[in-house]
Amino acid sequence: MKKLSLLLIIPLILFISCNSSDDSNSDSNPLEGEDYMRLTRNGETYEETFMAYAIGSDYDNCADPTSDLDATLAIVYIENSEFSFTIGMAHEELKSDFDETSDSFIQVTTEVDGLGVPDSECLNNFELIMYYDETDKSLFVDDSQNNTNTIENIFVLKDSQTETEYGIQGRYEVTYTDGSDYSITITGDYILSISTLK
Repeated sequence: MKKLSLLLIIPLILFISCNSSDDSNSDSNPLEGEDYMRLTRNGETYEETFMAYAIGSDYDNCADPTSDLDATLAIVYIENSEFSFTIGMAHEELKSDFDETSDSFIQVTTEVDGLGVPDSECLNNFELIMYYDETDKSLFVDDSQNNTNTIENIFVLKDSQTETEYGIQGRYEVTYTDGSDYSITITGDYILSISTLK
């Protein structure tokens, strides 16, 4: 959480993805403008559809120490008096690098980091970054469980002369524990919007 707070304090590129279908490209991509995150816990489902993002850059790439990754984080939370939740994803900064790696990540399971932006020294490409907290408990991801994030689709949302915006569609199942007698499994799905530079 410390790094998440720091990430939001340092200068960031902030962009808002509006849910409008009056864009001239909406015929070519029916999902355009429909980024969202959904969470199911204790049998109840919650959803946020007005997404806003912050981008952190220069995270070390675990697989390639010579390159860095960006982390796009939703700065919109699903929360109530019991819990707080948001997600993000690590990804390549440049479109050329993103295009080289994105096809191989369709229909595969990637890592889940349950601590917000991790305090680790590196991120993996397409690593799902989660923040989940309950008001009266100190929780962490239960590594003894099969925690998964499956990327189901990657598609172009918008394309300009300087950047390409992609939609990353996926679903997750993650179990959190307090380390003793409490655990909770949360599931959900999402379409996250991420931008790459040309």
